[in-house]
Amino acid sequence: MKQQDKHFYEADYKRIAEIGYALAHPLRLRIVEILLQHSHNECVQDFSEILGKKQANISQHLAILRSLRIIDYHQEGRKRCYYIKSPQLMRRIIENLKKIVRVGI
Repeated sequence: MKQQDKHFYEADYKRIAEIGYALAHPLRLRIVEILLQHSHNECVQDFSEILGKKQANISQHLAILRSLRIIDYHQEGRKRCYYIKSPQLMRRIIENLKKIVRVGI
């Protein structure tokens, strides 16, 4: 195997681990699902109301998801409204994780 191929291979596993980390918290999974279910973007206050959690807690989890490039936001006045960067791909990942849980792995 060429040295260049090895680095690409390691980078792939690193990215998979990052995605796993991003989805490793139940609240982050719920945030991702909310964004996938709604056709519009959600703001921190919206998540706080839907999930019954404090805005500071929601903001911390949104920051993790954003730092790992799962979500991004656009500014609406003073609000940041979030969206999934690759919704079709993320939807498939979530669906497959649910299938794994259903079969008892």
